Amino acid sequence: MEVCHQNMMARHFLINIRMKKITLFMLCVVTLFSCTNNERRVHPITINLLASQSVQIIPDSIPTVINHKDAEEIYFEEFNEKIKDIHYIPFFSKQPIGNVDRLIIFDKYVIVLDAFQTESIFIFDISGKLINIIKSKGQGPRDYLGLFDISIDREDSLIVINDRLAPYLLYFTLDGQFVKKTKSTPCAYFEILGDKIITQLGYAQSFSRDIHENYNLGVSFGDTILYKGFPYYPLQIGAVSYKGLWKNHKDDLLFRPNMSDTIYQFVNDSTLYAKYVVASKKSVWEKRNERLSSQEAHDLVKKSGYTLVHTPLLETEKFLAYSMATELMGYLRSTNFWYDKDTKKSFVSKGYRNVDYHQNCVPKPMAVWGNYYAGIFMPDIIENFIEKKNAAEAVLGKEEPVFGNKELYHILENDIRDDLEFILVMFELE
Repeated sequence: MEVCHQNMMARHFLINIRMKKITLFMLCVVTLFSCTNNERRVHPITINLLASQSVQIIPDSIPTVINHKDAEEIYFEEFNEKIKDIHYIPFFSKQPIGNVDRLIIFDKYVIVLDAFQTESIFIFDISGKLINIIKSKGQGPRDYLGLFDISIDREDSLIVINDRLAPYLLYFTLDGQFVKKTKSTPCAYFEILGDKIITQLGYAQSFSRDIHENYNLGVSFGDTILYKGFPYYPLQIGAVSYKGLWKNHKDDLLFRPNMSDTIYQFVNDSTLYAKYVVASKKSVWEKRNERLSSQEAHDLVKKSGYTLVHTPLLETEKFLAYSMATELMGYLRSTNFWYDKDTKKSFVSKGYRNVDYHQNCVPKPMAVWGNYYAGIFMPDIIENFIEKKNAAEAVLGKEEPVFGNKELYHILENDIRDDLEFILVMFELE
């Protein structure tokens, strides 16, 4: 595997600041090359400097290669043996949650974004008690027109909301009190990094259809773009965008360009390095220089055995949870895989060997909290659990419960009521 630096020609341009023209320059910093399966997986990190400050040059770095082609399929009974600790917590709300589009656990707060159905943000404490609901759709100075993503300003402990229909960010305290509304660059998926806003840029968001003027990543301060990085490839132009920005257990920011099989980590707001490469026999990313529709790219997975790294990307001290787009009965779905940093191997659960007994039930992870993964069971899954429990008890009695986990069984026995919105599951692997 080889990592190379490639410098592009610098160009000068003039801007007017306080009626004086000063010359600024643009630098292109790094092109990373990672070699897997005897071929190069290329995605240049081009960070254009729009201010008179230096950019750290990334030293030669060799990303960890995840040999996805060797991922082991295990039954969930074996997965259970890898669970070091697990907890189930019922969450109740006075207002129904339509869908959980984003889950963040921070400083003993559980924050749920329902961007499109109730268009609200629900704030709970870690015990499942509802603290507040941010529901402020409108055109006033404290309102948003439409939600899309949320982040945490960790320096000031604030919830940050982006308005997908207007160039603004809204800041709230952790208990849901409005703080301020600031101008920003238009953004969909984003994260806060210090005093900068890290944004995934959609194609033509630069107000140009020229592929050479489009980038996957933008770094801004307020409504001013400071840096752009990761030039677009033809494959990415028509692709459906998924969230590629994720904070790990140490609050480091990870980034995966759309459709790419390389995962990068921020060193600071203008420097990244390649941290992981998901290597497989045939990757959709190999087609990056071809202009494919989303359907054509998905058909490579469904019909031709290609792989496509999906979302989310959730890292703890010992594991990286990554997703792959896989085919099931003619449809594309997202399947969760686990990379064990100690054994340097990946594995995936393929279901239960014994369908009549569930020791622990684990949902798809949506967030990390320290070394714990967190996911949720929504009401439809909870109803399915109740049906299984009742059917088994009708035959076996309560002496042989279908759910062996006492916390989950207690919830199914005692906490099923109209205001139960979901069950939070937090588990640690070893």
